[in-house]
Amino acid sequence: MLFRSPTPTEAYCIASYTNDNVANNTSMKGGSTFTKTWNLVNGGNAAWGSDFKLVFVSGDSMNASPVELGRSVNPGSSINVSVDLSAPVAAGDHQANFMLVTNTGEKFGIGSNCDRPFWVLINSSGFFKVTEAKVTADPSSFNGACPATIKLSAVITANGVGTVYYVIRTSDGNSDTLTMDFTGSAT
Repeated sequence: MLFRSPTPTEAYCIASYTNDNVANNTSMKGGSTFTKTWNLVNGGNAAWGSDFKLVFVSGDSMNASPVELGRSVNPGSSINVSVDLSAPVAAGDHQANFMLVTNTGEKFGIGSNCDRPFWVLINSSGFFKVTEAKVTADPSSFNGACPATIKLSAVITANGVGTVYYVIRTSDGNSDTLTMDFTGSAT
């Protein structure tokens, strides 16, 4: 995405950036980790130092940490910059805004004044969770002599893909650890 041609007076500016791997509005499971990569083109008249950093500036941080460029980038040249992120567990749209920062703390980005952030925008589907759990008994009621056999079954509802580990507790103790695998939202 090309934004503008640099003017000779601007030392630091991003002339363009390309979303290399995670397109805007990509759906992700809450809590999942991913790496976002941009290809940034130096649109200023000064080289970016190897110690310049990609930094989070606003929005949902997605657990972003600063990332050092690691090499100099001359005017007109480009660099791929990647940051490791985590999708928020709350369902909905989440945007993290980033800029570059010099070794003296000067932030710069895109736009006509080189003062606007670039971003990653994802849609988080929320965190895998059990939404209901109950035990059913067969027979559902008993009014006879003890001991008697009563079959207990777990009924579990979850909101997506995942595994539930559970035990059934009775007055005689706990069952072994049982599992239920979900391939999607189901009961």
